[in-house]
Amino acid sequence: MNITFHRRAEIALRSLDLKEQQQITQVVKKLIAVNNPNENFVKTKLHKLATKSPMSLYSYRGNNRLKLIISIDNNEWVVEDIIDRDRFEQLPIAH
Repeated sequence: MNITFHRRAEIALRSLDLKEQQQITQVVKKLIAVNNPNENFVKTKLHKLATKSPMSLYSYRGNNRLKLIISIDNNEWVVEDIIDRDRFEQLPIAH
C-alpha cells in the first residue's frame, strides 16, 4: 500500500519529539505493510469520521496521545494530519 503525507501532517511529524516521531513512523510502516486492506481491517482499525466532505476521513491511533487523520480514496491513503487526543475530541467530526 502507498501512503503519502499531506504537508500539514509532515509539519506535525517534525514538530514531535524524537520518541513520538519514531512511534508514528512505526505505525505508518505497519499500515504500509498491509498490502490489501480489506473491509474488516478498515472497520476494526480505522474509525470513520462524520464529515460533510466527499472525502472519506478516518482516525487511526498513533500512540497514547496522538491520532492520525487519514483520507482514503480507492487505494490512495493520505495522512492528512497528526493531532493530539485533546484537540481531536474538540473537533466536531470526532463525535
